[in-house]
Amino acid sequence: MKKADKCLWVLATIVFCTFITTSLYSGEILVQTGFESDDVGGIPQEPEDAWQASGGGFEISSDVVKEGGKSLAMVGGAGNQGLGVFFETTSSVITAEFWLYVDGVERSLTVLVQDPNSGLTDWAAAGPYVNWIGDGARHYPGAWEDVGEFASSEWHYVRLVVDLGASSYDMYIADTVAKAHAGAPIGKDLGFRAAIAPPPGKVVFNTYDLVTIAYVDDLLIYEGDVLPKGIFAVAPEGKLASTWGEVKKR
Repeated sequence: MKKADKCLWVLATIVFCTFITTSLYSGEILVQTGFESDDVGGIPQEPEDAWQASGGGFEISSDVVKEGGKSLAMVGGAGNQGLGVFFETTSSVITAEFWLYVDGVERSLTVLVQDPNSGLTDWAAAGPYVNWIGDGARHYPGAWEDVGEFASSEWHYVRLVVDLGASSYDMYIADTVAKAHAGAPIGKDLGFRAAIAPPPGKVVFNTYDLVTIAYVDDLLIYEGDVLPKGIFAVAPEGKLASTWGEVKKR
């Protein structure tokens, strides 16, 4: 290779690498919990002052867990109940991801993303509105629409990449963390139930009409659509890296 050609190749490589590292948006971690420091039978307390509940259909459990010794159980109850985790951000794009286990095929957990001022049980004011039922995931942009398969009584990794500016989101479901990040979404550009002005303010776990218990583990919410560095190992099996390992030990 001629010297001039080699210089051009090096320059092109630098430009390409710079483009790759700056075209993907990775921001601050907003919420990260494995529920290990929370008391069984209560509601989550970490991050401190971030959680609020309307109703009693939620509890920390040691019965069904993905990692460590505890998870968040959605056990239901009478009426419309919501458990929200609040955060502050100026970003119009956030990602919420977690392990999810649905223990049957009847209607189960609903997950909402809202602005910080909407009521925890005000599902009509949700942007993303996702529900699990009948071995599948569905969403409600004005009417129920099926998104994809979701086998019950198994752990699945769920990612919701939410763009408030576009009033749409992408949904990923896989059996490992790595596949949920490297694979194609099972639902792309899914519509909001209602438009919500940026920035978002909370993710809500709702048990409206819940029949089947669901369990959530390793909840992570962050700005942007790129996983912050140091959270997970880049292993094909999607095992937890040291950062998550420390969270699970608390």
